[in-house]
Amino acid sequence: MVSDESPQALSTNVDFDFNGLSDPPDDTQNTIHQAALCKADDGIADIPNSGCLVFNSRGTPVNTNGDPDGDEAFYITDHETGVYGVTVSATPLVRLWWSPASVKAWVHK
Repeated sequence: MVSDESPQALSTNVDFDFNGLSDPPDDTQNTIHQAALCKADDGIADIPNSGCLVFNSRGTPVNTNGDPDGDEAFYITDHETGVYGVTVSATPLVRLWWSPASVKAWVHK
């Protein structure tokens, strides 16, 4: 794994979370979840408190086995106002989303 930048701290009261929303945006993920943990340089050990979207040399998102994977996303929330999401399909199509924090009402941004 090669990091593009050094880690960045989130603002106060902002977390990588989907704030209890039970469903992902339509036609994105099978079930709502954060991207898989990043792997250490050995390719085996998970890096705690991380999340990675990995792309192969052709720009296709892949899982840790190198197989195409269009089921990953990042969600971030302030726990009061809303939840933002970034989803990546296997094609790869990157989409940005927003929903109120209290109810699933995803809007494509």
